[in-house]
Amino acid sequence: MRKTACGMIAACDMILRFRDKNCTPVPFDKYRDFVNHMTENHFYKHSRNPLGVPVCKILKALNKSQNDRRFRFISRVFLNPVKLAEIITKSLENDTPVIVRIGANRKKLPYKIAFPVSGNTEREDRMTWHYITVTGIENDTLIFYSWGGKGTMKISDLCRFFGFTGGIITAE
Repeated sequence: MRKTACGMIAACDMILRFRDKNCTPVPFDKYRDFVNHMTENHFYKHSRNPLGVPVCKILKALNKSQNDRRFRFISRVFLNPVKLAEIITKSLENDTPVIVRIGANRKKLPYKIAFPVSGNTEREDRMTWHYITVTGIENDTLIFYSWGGKGTMKISDLCRFFGFTGGIITAE
């Protein structure tokens, strides 16, 4: 898989989640085949982008996969910690994860993550220019997944380090 595929992976994970409300684990070979199909037939069908998948292609894939909800991108300029928590909580209450786009920023966003399948224990790190899928919220902490790892970050940190092109993809 490509180094610039985090947005595609977040979108594919969400599409698969909507197809199976029970969240049955998908065997890796079927998951890889689905991601490869989406890569060649949607995300990188007509062009390759060294910066990753544009938000518009993620929105198109999500909206095409759903009849009962419409997805939209909300820029970081419209989000503060309270508003962000409200939007994410409402989306999660409607059984819809939220894709977060962390834009480029010099200071980088602090987070904690663990990869239980590979046996890696929790570690702390910083990120920039990345997509994650938020699946939970507890007080002022987001619970997210990225490349199979389960992580946490503070909502206030996300708002401070969203980066110039940051924002969220959520359903209406």
